[in-house]
Amino acid sequence: MRKDDRHAVMRAILIRSVFCVALTLVNTFTIFAQAIGDERFLSMVAVILIGDGEGVVTRIAPGVAVNTSGVFLVPNHVLKDVKELQVRLK
Repeated sequence: MRKDDRHAVMRAILIRSVFCVALTLVNTFTIFAQAIGDERFLSMVAVILIGDGEGVVTRIAPGVAVNTSGVFLVPNHVLKDVKELQVRLK
């Protein structure tokens, strides 16, 4: 296997792993919302997809809406050098 191919495979595995962690956090927040009986929390959870500007997802992170204006709380390191950003609500 060529070095470039190995890097592509490792990158894909890393992205999938990060996506799984983000989804775990989103699911945890969802379970918490259901446990306390307040479904309003479900609309506050989002998955943030960060791209390289060419349509390729490079990072994935959980996000939580902090108000109704569309402001989301997202880990700072995730947003470093962002060229593309997509918010996916539950």
